[in-house]
Amino acid sequence: MNLRFHRAVQTDVRQALEYFDREGGTKLGDRFFDEVQAAVARITANPTHFGFFRDDIRRARLRVFRYHLLFRIKPIGVRILVLRHNRRHPDFGLSRR
Repeated sequence: MNLRFHRAVQTDVRQALEYFDREGGTKLGDRFFDEVQAAVARITANPTHFGFFRDDIRRARLRVFRYHLLFRIKPIGVRILVLRHNRRHPDFGLSRR
């Protein structure tokens, strides 16, 4: 499965990591990053397993942290659009292609 990330996803992850490192220390940041990587691995293994969030966008929730990844399945593979907190504005990241 071809996996691609929107260029802003790196910023999404970095900002969340900085928050967890600042608030809970590097161990908490490491746990968060491990969970993001596990979610990406689940998406890669079976992208159709995840339900639709809106239109053709699917959501993969992190198991412990209150974040999720939004992604699209394209003919050429999966495109991850955004990493965002569950309480983030519902339209945040949806304009990303």
